[in-house]
Amino acid sequence: MMNKEIKNLVSYSLNLGALDEHMAATVVHDAILKYQGNLKLIRTSVYFLTKEYRREQFKIYNRQHDNPDDHQQYLENLVDHSYVDAEKERDQRQLISSLISNADELTTAIVRTWLTSDKPTLTSVGRDLGINHNTVRRKLRRLAENFSEEIHGNLFEYLSA
Repeated sequence: MMNKEIKNLVSYSLNLGALDEHMAATVVHDAILKYQGNLKLIRTSVYFLTKEYRREQFKIYNRQHDNPDDHQQYLENLVDHSYVDAEKERDQRQLISSLISNADELTTAIVRTWLTSDKPTLTSVGRDLGINHNTVRRKLRRLAENFSEEIHGNLFEYLSA
């Protein structure tokens, strides 16, 4: 077949409702492979294949968009969240241990209190330890200065999973 005839068949498939040029070209090539040399059968095959491909694409689209929660639920089930959470917590604890390895006793106590508190705030940690909240802030700020991206990597990897 000549390029002009193929282009005409692709255009015909697009006019019939092919979703894009790639789909139309695929339909035309499938029809040519099936009915080599018989232009009438090729054109008829393009008609039916275009309708069939379009119907299949809409089925897939509708399956994914009718109930997006099902699709999201499927993706959620692929991930073992307990493993991800455990790994995240392990990495966080390793980072904290590394940061407080050279810290004084008060900073270590602040960090331990912060980690064991249900809703930690500077004031609540200071109250639990009997120190001013500004001292807690100052100690945590100094501790944060020990963080190095070259050594520990990106900080946000420890904060998100």
